[in-house]
Amino acid sequence: MTPTTISESAQAQLDAVQANPADWAGRKEAAHKLYEEGYYLEAANTVWNAPEMPSTDIDVAFAVKIVSRARPNRSIRLVYEVLRRNSGKAEQNMALARSFSLIGLPMLASRFYGAAIAADTSQFDIGFEQQSLWFDDSGSLLEAWGDSSSDIKPPFSKPVEAFLGNAINFAELTRDLPQEVSPVTGPISNRVAKPSGLNEPPVLRIAKPARPAVAPAQQRQKPSAPIVTPVSSTRKLTSLVSPPSTSTHNTMVPAKNTPKPMLPPLQADE
Repeated sequence: MTPTTISESAQAQLDAVQANPADWAGRKEAAHKLYEEGYYLEAANTVWNAPEMPSTDIDVAFAVKIVSRARPNRSIRLVYEVLRRNSGKAEQNMALARSFSLIGLPMLASRFYGAAIAADTSQFDIGFEQQSLWFDDSGSLLEAWGDSSSDIKPPFSKPVEAFLGNAINFAELTRDLPQEVSPVTGPISNRVAKPSGLNEPPVLRIAKPARPAVAPAQQRQKPSAPIVTPVSSTRKLTSLVSPPSTSTHNTMVPAKNTPKPMLPPLQADE
C-alpha cells in the first residue's frame, strides 16, 4: 500500500533534485528513498526525468530496478537499448549480468550472461548456469507471476508430457556412423575457460555426425574471433539517454535491413 505522505527527508531530496537536475548522485539518492517508502511511481519518474544518466553497468542496473516497478514498458525499452548497443561485446554484457544479479534481478542477469556467452564462450560461469537452472526447475518465479495481478502472463508453457513424443533409441543414433568418428570426450576446459575454484560441470558425450566432403574451392574461410575490448566493471558503455555517438568506440552499427522488434508502445501516462 502506497503511503499518503512523503517523508520530510525524501521531500528535501526531491527539492534538491529540482534545484540541480544534472546531479545524478543526488537524483539516485532521492529515487532510492522514494522507492524504500513505497512511492514507486515517483521514484521511477525521478530516475526517468534525468537529463542524462551515466551509462555504467551499476547505473543501468539501478535505473532498470527503480523504473521497472511502476513503469515496466520503459524498463523494457532501456534493457533492449543496452543489449542492442552492446551486441557482440562480451565483457560489457558480463559486467551488466553481474550488476543485475547484485541488485536482485536474476532473470535479467541471465539474459545478459547469455549475451556475453554468445559473444565469447570463455565467459562461462558455473554460478550463472546453476542460477538459471534452479530458477527454472523450482518454478517459484512463474508461480509468483501467475498469482500476481499483472495483465501480461508468461508467453508460452507446456507440461513435460507434451515434449515426450515417440521413444528414441540412443544406440541407433550412432549405429551408422563411420568408425573414424569418435565421441567428444575432452573436458569442458578444452572448449571454454574454467572458472577458478569451481568444479567442472558434467560433460555430455555426443558422437559427431558424419559430414559430407566439400571441395577446397567451396570451403569458406573460418571467420576470425570477435575482438572484445577489456573493460572494468565500471567502464562507461554507450550513452543510453543522449543520441548514440558517431565514433566507432564502444558502439554498435545496426545491420542494414534488420527488422525492428515489436517493443511495447509508451503511452502518455507511462
